[in-house]
Amino acid sequence: MDRVEKLLLKAVPRLEKGDAKAAKLRERIIKLGRVLWKKSISGHFKGDGPALSKRALVFTTQNRVIQAYEPSTGRRLWSRNMGTTHLSSPAIAGRFALFGSRTKLIVVEASTGDDVWELDLDGEVASPLVANESVYALAGGKLVAVR
Repeated sequence: MDRVEKLLLKAVPRLEKGDAKAAKLRERIIKLGRVLWKKSISGHFKGDGPALSKRALVFTTQNRVIQAYEPSTGRRLWSRNMGTTHLSSPAIAGRFALFGSRTKLIVVEASTGDDVWELDLDGEVASPLVANESVYALAGGKLVAVR
């Protein structure tokens, strides 16, 4: 349980009871909710949202670019134009970022952007899901499981 969650669990019952200490807890929670950093990105954000590995916050943009930022500082780690007409939202598996493209499942190192492997699939590949030591994706009207 992280600090914010602990404070919220303390504050909610006190706020409901009108506890005098609730105001102080509320102030502490507000301070924890401050903006740590903010970055402009090239191209509009695309998909469901970013994915987080231990070292990289990874996302795709509408101009077919994959970008990764350091989570704690917002420093850009890398950016790659994939040159495809479609990029899905990423998924994370350990230190790897996975994306669906026009016809491929693409895997890169999340912290460097280096290619790891690609798998040709039949049709446009939707955002992959990583679970149970496998990767699941919808591709060309089929559900595909990869291990």
